[in-house]
Order: sequence, then C-alpha cells, then structure tokens
Amino acid sequence: MIGLVFIGSGLSQEPKISLSLSGLGKKGEVYITIHNIGDTAITDINISIDGEYYKTIRGKSNPRKGFETVLSMDPGKHKVEVISPEGAYESLVVNVPNVPEQEEIPEPEQPYKNKTFIIIGTVILVVGIWLLIKPRRLKLD
Repeated sequence: MIGLVFIGSGLSQEPKISLSLSGLGKKGEVYITIHNIGDTAITDINISIDGEYYKTIRGKSNPRKGFETVLSMDPGKHKVEVISPEGAYESLVVNVPNVPEQEEIPEPEQPYKNKTFIIIGTVILVVGIWLLIKPRRLKLD
C-alpha cells in the first residue's frame, strides 16, 4: 500500500512555467524566454498580451527545457501571460520603451580603396602586356 501512495503522488505533479524577459529589439520587439520548470511535459502554450490572445506556440516542452520567442508590442507597459492546456500559468509585466525611429546614415564612401585596386590592376596589366610583346634578345655567342 505504501508503494501505491508514492506512485499516486508522483503522477499528480503540477505543470509549472517560468517566464522571463530576454531582451528588447527594434520597433517594439520583445524577446521572452519560456521555461518548463515542472516535472511534466506541457503543450501548446497560449500567449496573451494585456488580456488579449496573441499567439499559440504549438508543440511539446519537456521538463527543465525552455525556448525563446519574439513578441511585437507598442510602446508602454504591458502584461504578458502564458498558459498551457495542462494548467501551467505565469505572467510578466514588460515596459516597452518609446524609441524614436532613426534615419539610416549611409556609410561614407571609401574612395581610395577602389582607386588602389584599379591602380594595382592597371600596373599588373601593363607589365604583363609589356612582357608579352617585348622583343626577346637572342644570344649568338
């Protein structure tokens, strides 16, 4: 009977998720890491932002495994929630900064780099042609 109590308690382990902010990208990109910190596998993780469904990540996450995903949000404070069909739940508040768009600055042209290759190529070409057409002297000794 004691063996049955231990087996029953092992099967009733709760699924658990850990949610953390990995980083922020350009234009409202938010990188989050979702870890299965429980002892049972979880599947099809639903993500909501501010109480509204955002997307479902289909597949199976084994115990002690995690993955990263990218969310796109407007600037401001947002609540990100993840939940699995098995009942694992976690939430995180993310503050997305308002980053003004920057104009792309064209890289300055490197005028000497291209000219150097042209000059070296021209010198090699001229020397090569000269070696091909110069008269050869015969030694008549």
